[in-house]
Amino acid sequence: MGLNKKLGILLLILSFFLLFSGINTETSIITGNVFGDYFQSQHLWGHIVGLIFLIASIGLIAQNKGLEAIMIPTGPTEHAVLQRAKEGIKQYDADSSRLIVISGQFKDKGDKQEDFKNSKPIKIYKEMRKAGIPKGHFIFESDSYNTQQNIIKTLDKLKDENISGITVVTDKRHGRRFEMMFSKAKKKGIISKNLEINIDSNGIENSYGALKSRIAYVKDYLTFGRELSKYSKGD
Repeated sequence: MGLNKKLGILLLILSFFLLFSGINTETSIITGNVFGDYFQSQHLWGHIVGLIFLIASIGLIAQNKGLEAIMIPTGPTEHAVLQRAKEGIKQYDADSSRLIVISGQFKDKGDKQEDFKNSKPIKIYKEMRKAGIPKGHFIFESDSYNTQQNIIKTLDKLKDENISGITVVTDKRHGRRFEMMFSKAKKKGIISKNLEINIDSNGIENSYGALKSRIAYVKDYLTFGRELSKYSKGD
């Protein structure tokens, strides 16, 4: 659930509390002067604030009418694939209206022969399907070959969907790279600044060591802007 939506729900609860505070509905109904008693209440200013909160909450919740997506990059090992699939299932169970984007090539670099059935994207898909997730909730992004491409190709797949938030399921170090690159995409206007980006790394072990992860972060930081420029030009 995005930050705006959480804030909207909180304001909605507060608005009801303020709007109904200090009102003796039983007395008002007996006297037949519900509205008069309401506006003459000593809690009038609280009621006004409650009304403002109610309007604000409706606006915040309405901003999040779009679909939310769960993005699962395939990862370097079979173990990473299984962990991400299992955490993806938990994310889906928390909100079963979401789309699931499995991002990564069916064929790893250097593979002499493509084995579709045993590819990492299909393993993630099978694991999640075993949990009862319907086929119609899956989108395959099978052209990306690194993290930068995971983002760019996924954005391309989702461009015709009304997406309000993306939760990336990956390990913590990998997730920092996603956060940084999505932030750059927002600054360049490639995606809306209101698009909620969350990272879920619960129960997922880091796929690479600290040094390799830092080097990858620096490389992505220095080069991702160029990839975004190509994307915005439609290359």
